[in-house]
Amino acid sequence: MLRSLVGSEMCIRDRSGRTYLSYEVVWLKSKMHHLGVRVSTTLPCSVSPLGGVLWADPCLAMNQVSLTYTRGDHSIAIPIILSVSDKVSRALQVFGAPLALYGIGRMLVQPVLKMNKMKEVRRIRADMAEEVSAARNRCKQEMVALYASINKRRAHEAGADGLVITSATYGVLQPTSSVPTTTTATEDATTDTTAPVAAPSHVDYPVLDITDALQNLVHEGTLELAAGSKTHLPGIVDVDPGTGEKKRIHIAYTHQGLSHVVEYSEDAPISLPQEAHQTPV
Repeated sequence: MLRSLVGSEMCIRDRSGRTYLSYEVVWLKSKMHHLGVRVSTTLPCSVSPLGGVLWADPCLAMNQVSLTYTRGDHSIAIPIILSVSDKVSRALQVFGAPLALYGIGRMLVQPVLKMNKMKEVRRIRADMAEEVSAARNRCKQEMVALYASINKRRAHEAGADGLVITSATYGVLQPTSSVPTTTTATEDATTDTTAPVAAPSHVDYPVLDITDALQNLVHEGTLELAAGSKTHLPGIVDVDPGTGEKKRIHIAYTHQGLSHVVEYSEDAPISLPQEAHQTPV
């Protein structure tokens, strides 16, 4: 993974009046292994705290590029001198040129990388379509089997002004790849098997209606789910496996007659109700 410009620094080396500038681009091979390129320049001048400019002797500016390797807390740098000049303007041009080229390169490469990502996501979704469809059907069957129990829980909570899940959606709610699927949000694990399934009228991102699945887990006015994946729970399944897209859970519910809305990341612990979720009246 490429992490772009990670840092820059500027400091006065010593009283002789030298200024050191640098920036670095780092490639993250893993959490422990980093490869990088650091570009730096040492200018033979600095701003005096008393005003004016201090010039070093000899009045030479040096540009340098360093290849860096970091493993844990240890790092190695291999310096390569690019140029030595008596002109500060020339040194600054050499210093800024790699950064400008890097910025131009990113602008040219980013659309290609994004397109490749979109193609890969489409391929994965096509390969997994049959498996995901089968998993969705299993969810529907689970909810059908729990139909009476879920309705009883919902009626009990509604009668006691307790926790009633009015809608809940799980899936790719904030897509990063911009690759839609022809699966609509109406393809879910609800228990209403008599309602006709509308034909997809537009493309959408892979989501699953888990309203009944969460209502089934409400107990005495509360819903508590531990951190971690929720796909092992009845009525919930990963609708977009293998793509790397971040999935979230959006929940709208009522408690004591008041509306609440909250959104969680898929692995976050869920705790309902909370006063912070209440929507303005």
